[in-house]
Amino acid sequence: SGGQREYIPCLVRSAVACGINSLFMEVHDSPSQALSDSNTVLDIQYLELILKQAKEVHELRLEQLKNYVAQNLK
Repeated sequence: SGGQREYIPCLVRSAVACGINSLFMEVHDSPSQALSDSNTVLDIQYLELILKQAKEVHELRLEQLKNYVAQNLK
């Protein structure tokens, strides 16, 4: 995120769309009080939504890949 947590959701969705196999995020219930990386830590209140979006993008990616395979085999 380059020290700007507002980019985390976009970076997560982009990485998932590219086919990552794992995801690592630093989260905290109070980012401003985190002992390290306080400017890059994601507030835990947004974690569920970001993971939900990541799952949706992953499922769309898999569906689209199936469509590409089907199109290429005609």
